Order: sequence, then C-alpha cells, then structure tokens
Amino acid sequence: MESEFAHEIDGAFALLQDVTGTLNQCRVDFVVVGGWVTYLFHRNHFGHPGTYDADILLNAQSLDDGTFTSATDKLLSKGYLRA
Repeated sequence: MESEFAHEIDGAFALLQDVTGTLNQCRVDFVVVGGWVTYLFHRNHFGHPGTYDADILLNAQSLDDGTFTSATDKLLSKGYLRA
C-alpha cells in the first residue's frame, strides 16, 4: 500500500492537525504536550524528535461539559479507534 505522504513525519503531522482541528471544532480545551512541542516551536533549531504519536492534555472541564464526548464521536466516525 502506497502512502499519500512523502515522509512519515508528514503523515504524523497530518494526524496531529486532524485531531487538534477536530478538538478545536468541538471546543475542547486542550494543549499539545510531548515531543511535538519542540517541533512546533523550535523546528529550525532541533528538528523532529522522532515521535509520531500525538500527546494531548485535556482540561477536566472538557470531560464534564460534553465537548470531549462530542469530539470523540467525530473522531470515531472518521475511523479513529479508542486505545
């Protein structure tokens, strides 16, 4: 199976954009943490750290107010899986 992305990092970045875009659309209060922070803010100095997962920290209120549930439903409908 051939990928639509030239490099793994391109696919991983598209994943990060899709997930965070969905969270924003659903008004989930979150921040990106982990290896992507270095890449997003300092890519010219450090390059990609080699991580391909998306670490996202949620504000607990997003669990209580239903916004995360809404985002979860949208992500599942796009083919994402619970882990």
